[in-house]
Amino acid sequence: MPLNRPTQDELLEAVAEYLSQPVSDPNADRFYRRVAFNVVNLVRREQALAEHFHHTERATLLSLLNTDAGHSTTELTRQLDQSIANGDLMLSPQLANALLSIAEQKLDIDNPRYKQ
Repeated sequence: MPLNRPTQDELLEAVAEYLSQPVSDPNADRFYRRVAFNVVNLVRREQALAEHFHHTERATLLSLLNTDAGHSTTELTRQLDQSIANGDLMLSPQLANALLSIAEQKLDIDNPRYKQ
């Protein structure tokens, strides 16, 4: 399951398509090649870290919601959203720390420099 859209395949397809085009503007090409470099690194980080992220995110959601493991992570996320929106789950240090942890793990994949 991809972490975000666009998926790894969509990102790599866009990079491959760009790299297959002839260079028309060297300045723009330099910029877009840097973008392509960053995309490839993002995909590499996602491949390396996604399994651990999914496992810890799921464990965190199960703990917050105090529910069984019979639900998908997507369903657990929806339950969490609804619980917060309905006021069933109030803001607490545990909730804030859990959400912060999930966000930081996503940043480790998306762009670790954002955490600095």
